[in-house]
Amino acid sequence: MRLIGLEALRTRLPWLVAVVVLVTAGLAQFLGQISIIEATEMRASILGALLRIVAVFVVIVFVANSMARDMSDKVNELLLAHPSPRWAYFLGKFLGYLVLSAGIALAFALTLALWADVSG
Repeated sequence: MRLIGLEALRTRLPWLVAVVVLVTAGLAQFLGQISIIEATEMRASILGALLRIVAVFVVIVFVANSMARDMSDKVNELLLAHPSPRWAYFLGKFLGYLVLSAGIALAFALTLALWADVSG
């Protein structure tokens, strides 16, 4: 799990998430400004849709890139050669990706909560 966090930091994933938040918020603000009616609802719906699509894409690309890097660097073979059980390795990878995905979802949800009208 710790290795997934280190890899996310080394590949600058937090910076990518911050840039995505800024770009999608700016785009939603722009489209909300040019809408004639219900600018707040338009802004929130566009921001929500964009952030959901980008979150799924970012997580998929990160996981695929991480697994491909592990295969090319022979990290899988090295870790599986250790006396620890295989389920611990796979569970650690899964939990690492799960925590990373939850972090991205939380960052995007907080962004959406700032822009959306939650009063009702």
